[in-house]
Amino acid sequence: KWLDRSLDIALRVLDVLQQKDMTQTELAELMSVTRQYVSRIVRGTENLTLETIAKLEEVLGVSLIDVVDENTIEQHRIQSTRQFHIFVVLED
Repeated sequence: KWLDRSLDIALRVLDVLQQKDMTQTELAELMSVTRQYVSRIVRGTENLTLETIAKLEEVLGVSLIDVVDENTIEQHRIQSTRQFHIFVVLED
């Protein structure tokens, strides 16, 4: 599962780099990491830490992950609107 998320982030980072006309080397310098590390990030093969994701978001000025996903929002909506009915059984 982490590999899928890592690949999603990689594609987003590549898109932002292209939009900003920024190279991987420039990103590496701004993040104070090696160009090789950035290369692993954009290939989607790096198991990213929260620290690295936060640094990417700060340097690129974008959000890369959402803490609350759509499924969580839907579950909360269902729970908050769920009505509970109490049935009283009367014996003859």
